[in-house]
Amino acid sequence: MLMNIFVNESITNGIKNYLAKKNGTLYDISHVFEYEIINLLIKLYGEINIINPYIVNNETSFKSNLMLYGAKEEEITKLIDLLNTYNKWLSSTSREKNSIIEEIFTILIKLVTYKALETNMDNGEMAYFKSFFALKDNKIRQIVEMSSNNKSIFKDLFAKVYKETKEEKEKPEPYLSEERYEKYGLSMEEVLKVPEHEIERLNNLIEVKEEEEKVPKPSPLRLILSSGNGFIDALVLFSIMCTEIMIGIIVTVLIARLG
Repeated sequence: MLMNIFVNESITNGIKNYLAKKNGTLYDISHVFEYEIINLLIKLYGEINIINPYIVNNETSFKSNLMLYGAKEEEITKLIDLLNTYNKWLSSTSREKNSIIEEIFTILIKLVTYKALETNMDNGEMAYFKSFFALKDNKIRQIVEMSSNNKSIFKDLFAKVYKETKEEKEKPEPYLSEERYEKYGLSMEEVLKVPEHEIERLNNLIEVKEEEEKVPKPSPLRLILSSGNGFIDALVLFSIMCTEIMIGIIVTVLIARLG
């Protein structure tokens, strides 16, 4: 009888093993890695967010739940694809060494980091995750030794990926607020089409413009200095007005000539 597939075979096998072990029934030890992945996801998101979508056969809900703490859709898609690749490797006869588990772990560590930054993860939770990725579990370590072409990288993988993900997550957004762009006639839709390497230059131009607008502009006819004599000031003001009128006339004549 064909097995009903939920998301992919790796996830289906992992969930089936989890439920079997929970119910105290026999489970397939050839899929112990998939079980451990599902167990980790349950510790990360809670059983209801992992098992319920399987029970009601809602793959969209399952994927959405993996993004609860800020993971990107493309990261979840890649994780699912990698688990599918792992299943193909497990089913193959050659089983050549590869980097599949390293790549799976890298995304899982990112998911852990996202939760740690969004919630108050206690020391017990973090200790479990660190132990998992440090290959403290014999079954996981054996699978890594059998499959990975670079076992030494797992020693510092958690610390490395956690640090990089934390720095990336805490990096300020490259965009200004939508209101600031709209002030200069740019919609957010237009801004998002600007290449990322040009966003900084656009933002700088807006910030310079905003600083210029903060500087009060003197009235064209306002006297900066006063002589203290109202009559003389009036003459100076009249002189300025005449000069501006004459300049206006000259400019108008020049434009007429050029036309």
